[in-house]
Amino acid sequence: MQNLKNINYILFDLDGTLTDSYPAITTSFLYAAAEYSESFTEEELSSIIGPPLKDSFMRLLHIDAFEAWERVQLYRKYYNAGGMYNCKVYAGIEETLNALNEQGKILAVATSKPEEQAIKVLSHFGLDRYFKVIAGDDQNCTRGNKKLVIEYCLDRLGVDDRSLVAMVGDRRYDIEGAKQSNITSIGVAYGYGSTKELKEAGADYIVNTAMELKELF
Repeated sequence: MQNLKNINYILFDLDGTLTDSYPAITTSFLYAAAEYSESFTEEELSSIIGPPLKDSFMRLLHIDAFEAWERVQLYRKYYNAGGMYNCKVYAGIEETLNALNEQGKILAVATSKPEEQAIKVLSHFGLDRYFKVIAGDDQNCTRGNKKLVIEYCLDRLGVDDRSLVAMVGDRRYDIEGAKQSNITSIGVAYGYGSTKELKEAGADYIVNTAMELKELF
């Protein structure tokens, strides 16, 4: 297995990896659903953190892409009005990012969240300074899966040797995207995906805390 000390580039998911954003995402999701008198169980709400929003609306409501897009616009209305800040940074994250920067690691964010929103959230919590690149989806959802976001991020970083790259995330989408892009995958079990989910997705490594993540490198 790859020696992680040789990893130079580390890509991070945002929701469920850097920030505990369950309140921000679910309240915005429920706001959009309420406009159509729709509701969801706690289990269903937990499942929306990770995949693209449009996909979640389509999957849970059995609607087409056009109807899902209408709900995404409502979600963004609430989220952009301030809902995005209803979250917190996970314990140990800032210390870990700082330590990795000091080791000379090049850090980036690869999130399915629209890039503009990701930049605002990271800036709000003062985390943006740790990352060379903050990469996300665009407003039209053209980077609709994690592999596309990862490829976009790697392109912006100018990475040629993928053996030097690792992706860190809490859901199977992060692990699967990393594998599809031929980079090392690291699952964090403190987020919204379970250890079982991460193992089944084939994560190369799994950690339980941000501090364990720092120790990997």
